[in-house]
Amino acid sequence: MKPYIKITVWSIFTLLIVLLLAVAGGYLWSFRLHETETDSGDMKISTDAKVGLPVAVSQKLILPLRENIKSVAVTPGKDSVLAGTPEIVWKRYLWSRKELLISSNIVPTRAGNVAGGSVKVTFQNSAVKPVEWSIPPFDAAALAVTSGGELHLADAMEIRKAFDYRYLWIGLGLAAVAAALYFWMRSRQRSKAAPLPPWKRALEKLELLRFDLRQRRLLPEQGFVRLTDVVRDYVEERYSLPASRKTTSEFLEELADNNPLPEEQRPFLSDFLFTADQVKFAKAKGIDYCVVAP
Repeated sequence: MKPYIKITVWSIFTLLIVLLLAVAGGYLWSFRLHETETDSGDMKISTDAKVGLPVAVSQKLILPLRENIKSVAVTPGKDSVLAGTPEIVWKRYLWSRKELLISSNIVPTRAGNVAGGSVKVTFQNSAVKPVEWSIPPFDAAALAVTSGGELHLADAMEIRKAFDYRYLWIGLGLAAVAAALYFWMRSRQRSKAAPLPPWKRALEKLELLRFDLRQRRLLPEQGFVRLTDVVRDYVEERYSLPASRKTTSEFLEELADNNPLPEEQRPFLSDFLFTADQVKFAKAKGIDYCVVAP
């Protein structure tokens, strides 16, 4: 993945995590809140009302984020009827609170002054007091009758469903979890790097052995024993031979029938292993250096 793409993806992922933490913090803090807020005691009503046509009434309501509305009961005044069902729309997020818009439609049934009604909102949590608003009275004009004009029915209207923002937050949360899982799996795949070939591992062990000898952490005899182990491990891994689990004689006897080593390296390996046995068991003087061919 290119660096700028990686930075962009990580930035988006970090932003999602911050947003989720902010939402979670606001939701938890909302448990400390028990009051609702509203603009005034009356519903706002649209003007230019006409008989048989819906008249919109609405009011803002701010309540704790954790709180949910149980019911909205609209009682129209005299000479008006309720059209459709009340609508609850999430307007904006206020960290630990949310702002909702409660709206409904009433239809005047006669011209002139139409009496007001009322709206009552109850909540899932019985500890939160219900909210009541008044629908102010209004004047309704009669529809003008013209030839060829369009006729309107009192209840011929489309009821728009409110969008539930909870699904949005759930979707963002799932997206963040999916992104975290994706990057976790990618990091695990990268951590599983391809193993080094036997000859590279042998050279790394030899380099470490040289360093320890220069730092005088090992005696020459100890270094020679470690060098023998490096050679045996290399032969065992490179050619799948049990070099580290057999004595020198057993190992060379097995190689007599099936020796995968190049012809020119076989005498050297035999001399090296026998010399190593002498150093380890007879305290003989070790050789100065040894080269291992991959």
